[in-house]
Amino acid sequence: MQMQSNRPFFLALSLSVLVSGGLQAQPVLGIPSVNNPCAASATMVNGFPDTVAAVADAQGFVSIFDGKSLKGWWEGCGGSHATDKVNGGIWMADSTNQAIYSFQNANGSGSVLTTNKSYTHYELQFEFWASFGSDAGVFNRTPANWRCYQTTLDYLTGSSIGGAYGENSYASHNVDYYTFNNSATAITNVTQWTNITSQNNPASYGCPTTGCTAAEWTTVWNTAGWNQVRIKFFGGLTAGQRTKMQSWIRKVSDTPGPWVPTYKDSILPSGSAATPANPIGLQIHQGSSRWNTTGRGAWYRNIKIRPLSETGDTIPPTALTGDAREGMQGFRLGLRADGVLAGAILGPNRVTVRDVAGRTLQTFSGPGGEDVAYRLSGSARGILLIEVRTARGVSRLRMNRI
Repeated sequence: MQMQSNRPFFLALSLSVLVSGGLQAQPVLGIPSVNNPCAASATMVNGFPDTVAAVADAQGFVSIFDGKSLKGWWEGCGGSHATDKVNGGIWMADSTNQAIYSFQNANGSGSVLTTNKSYTHYELQFEFWASFGSDAGVFNRTPANWRCYQTTLDYLTGSSIGGAYGENSYASHNVDYYTFNNSATAITNVTQWTNITSQNNPASYGCPTTGCTAAEWTTVWNTAGWNQVRIKFFGGLTAGQRTKMQSWIRKVSDTPGPWVPTYKDSILPSGSAATPANPIGLQIHQGSSRWNTTGRGAWYRNIKIRPLSETGDTIPPTALTGDAREGMQGFRLGLRADGVLAGAILGPNRVTVRDVAGRTLQTFSGPGGEDVAYRLSGSARGILLIEVRTARGVSRLRMNRI
């Protein structure tokens, strides 16, 4: 097939070859020719989920894909999202383009590639390039039955990039602020999208002051290259709150423009219906008509995440002091200005707070996760000695609380 020269060459190199059982990929250095069987759960190493070790950048984002392997991820074929419960879809690490590539076997079975780590309130950003006709999605707070609220990556007629789809026995939610016609360049049903873009300086991303219309779609979305997707998912765990999901897109360039909103809504009642910390997943939707075995697929790269508060506020990196040895000891912990020890601890933990004389002031324990928050008492001030104990060992920090 004829490929564009700036398309990641992995597809150009691999997807023109048919082998028994359907379309398969020719191996590139570091990339398997077929995927491994689906796993029942996250891969465990020394009692902890295998995950990527990374240091937060200046904005507080941590990379969750190393660009060369599927370390930190596992493929699940549970629930109704895969017809082949053994092998599922095809997920590969394209080390040449530092991307995750996904497509289907001839039987059109789907699956979900899931983070080993669990997240509660977060902002996720990644770059995305798909063939039109592909049906993907981001699964937010993915529970064991795989039925969750999704940010759509439905690059096909009748759906959208950045919309919302919810599935569960207690609620349903399927909203697209615009929908694709029969090509990547044509959208329709844009009333809601025009409305939300009109409220956010639309002229800054090339749209009329009254908001983006169908005519501006190719101004904000690259139909033949990389685009960036941004998702915020937070709230819903406190009485009276609703879970909120927001999404944006923009073209990838050396000087990225402003984010263009594609969805903003409250999607889930508070209380028992809201799920706590759970993994994030990338989906291949089952059904050959959704992907087609003639070369359709999707790429993801530069995948990163940062924690948010329950109200969706960014936690500034400058608000955290102390250790950042995520890769060494499996935790990141700092002292916020409001007297909360906050960060991430990988797995069950016990935190002990002592004064300089060694007297124990407080102890905390919990299951760990991306959004650990232990509140210090008013008397815990001055130089504090913080001991963090996990299955990986014991670490000690020194913090100063005025």
